[in-house]
Amino acid sequence: MIDRRTFLECAAITLASLPMLTCPQTADASQASVAREANRQALLRALRYGDDLAEVPEEARLEGHAANELARKFSAADNAYWTCAYGYMGRPLIQYADGKVCAYRINYSVDPAKMATARRAASSLAARALYEHPTSRRRQLRWVHDWMVAHVSYGSAVNAPNAQTSWHEKSSSYGALVAGNALCAGYARGFALVACELGVKTRYVVNGSYPGHAWCEVKLGKRWRIVDVTWDDPVRNNGTDYGYERDPITTYFLKSDSWMKSHQSKEGTHSFWTPEGIKSD
Repeated sequence: MIDRRTFLECAAITLASLPMLTCPQTADASQASVAREANRQALLRALRYGDDLAEVPEEARLEGHAANELARKFSAADNAYWTCAYGYMGRPLIQYADGKVCAYRINYSVDPAKMATARRAASSLAARALYEHPTSRRRQLRWVHDWMVAHVSYGSAVNAPNAQTSWHEKSSSYGALVAGNALCAGYARGFALVACELGVKTRYVVNGSYPGHAWCEVKLGKRWRIVDVTWDDPVRNNGTDYGYERDPITTYFLKSDSWMKSHQSKEGTHSFWTPEGIKSD
């Protein structure tokens, strides 16, 4: 299972392994390396503390395009745990001075104390899944999927618990794993967070086309597979959630892109599914 310290260490390793970025202001490789390291450390400080600006020493400030590339790679590399455990939405925000990056900032969309509660809940659920199915990753993920279908209500369901939950919370792992009230982003982030705790390589995927949708991809063996818990937890026509009243649906559990495209074209039930740039086959 992944705790915050382990994750930060992994993030540091990930950043350290990024290729050298060219910096027009530094003539030799050693100066460029110093600048890149200073920016890497600033990104890690921003990740640790959130909201507070993490400043970069003046002599090590990068041009905007180089800093943007570093931040983009930082937030894109195996970022499911970061995205789902800390309420992070988007990539690091960058503050400029005279065309150079002087500071980084990470904005958290949900109270960090609540996200800590979500992390503890994810750890507990992962432990339960391991206890129930100690040898099968597929069965562990199925247990988590079924638990969410039974215990989480879609945010618009009229019988959803904790109706006062904010939009940001409904879109977070906190909404799914603690409040029991989530939108598609919350379902996806909640599932991804528990999957990460199980040690499964996971991607949080967003379809930006209106009205937008979020789901997960998990890697089993050499293949990525789609998991969409939201679509497996439908709301009745009268606006209420099913909860425990029937066996969980697994229509969108561990599916390939080719299956999804075929299913969509035949039945039209997943008309918003457009996995641009994401391949599961």
